[in-house]
Amino acid sequence: MKFYSEPNHAVMERKVNKQTNTPFSKVLFSFDEKGEYETTDEKLISKLKQHFKYDEENKKHCKKCDFICDNHGELLQHYRTHKKEE
Repeated sequence: MKFYSEPNHAVMERKVNKQTNTPFSKVLFSFDEKGEYETTDEKLISKLKQHFKYDEENKKHCKKCDFICDNHGELLQHYRTHKKEE
């Protein structure tokens, strides 16, 4: 899944040192020059969806027109309409 933010935006992760019980932050990742970050980690995706804009990569696109849908079955049904028109 692809997320968007300002270019070179650093995302910090807050943790607690187990030995001294003191909090600290570290850089988890940064967005690239275009302001994009792509990941497949499900835990990270669920956290990032709450804070950043994102694109669903599971969208299906028609090759003959600009139709977009969520699943393959809808896309196949749409292709049948193209066959009827021919």
